[in-house]
This record gives sequence, C-alpha cells and structure tokens, in this order.
Amino acid sequence: MNKYVNSPIEKKNDLLVFALIALAAVTCLTACDAKTSSAEAPAKTEAQSVAKVVFLYNSACCKCEKQRNKDALESLDYFMKNPDSRPMTRIDVSQSPDKLKFYQKQTRISFMPVLLGLDENGRVVEKVEGIFENKQKELETIFF
Repeated sequence: MNKYVNSPIEKKNDLLVFALIALAAVTCLTACDAKTSSAEAPAKTEAQSVAKVVFLYNSACCKCEKQRNKDALESLDYFMKNPDSRPMTRIDVSQSPDKLKFYQKQTRISFMPVLLGLDENGRVVEKVEGIFENKQKELETIFF
C-alpha cells in the first residue's frame, strides 16, 4: 500500500491546482472584454514614492487576456525606452503564484495584467490594472 495516497501533501497540491484554475477562470470571466482601467492604489502619503516597478501578468489565460498582456507590454515599452524610467520586473503569476499571493495581501487585484509601483520597503504605493494605453498618466507616475 502506498503511504502517500491521500496524504496531506497530495491534498494541498490538489487544493493549489484547484485554486489556480479557479483564479484563472474568475479572471477570464470578470476581465474578458473589460474596457476600463483601474488606477486605484492604497492611500499614499507625501513621504512615499515609487522605487521599483513590478508587472504582473498571467501567461496561462484566455485569448482576450493574452491580447491585453501584449497591449500592456507595448504601452510599457513606450516608457521603458526612456533612460530615466525606473527598471521593471516582470512576473508571470501562473509560474509564481506565491508572488501573486504576496501582492494580493497588500492590495486588491481585480484584473490582469497589473502594474505595481513599490516603495523602498516593497509596499505597493501605486497600481494600474486592466487596460493600459500609451502615454497614460498613471503609468507615467509609476515610471518617473
């Protein structure tokens, strides 16, 4: 008899897979054909400023989200070409779900992709999610 059948580890792995599938389904169902962008971010004090930029996206997604990812990267490239822009880290949440959970503890994430501006302590101080556009003021605030 295999002592690992129905073990707590196996159950945790099953739960993790289910949670990832549920997250992908909810994201697709709620974000597909979304025509708005959210610039909601935690309350920011004068002392807080963006020190690091993080781009979260999901490569295991539906066609419409893949198109939003592509459009977002094109918009972000506009800012990344400027030598004065802050460096950006890209995180595929389908490959790093722990990173998604980490940022979800700090701020509500409703739509993918998400651009986060972090302060020097790694806390979220700016956020743009959903549909990105070239020269979007919220993006400029995060990059410069």
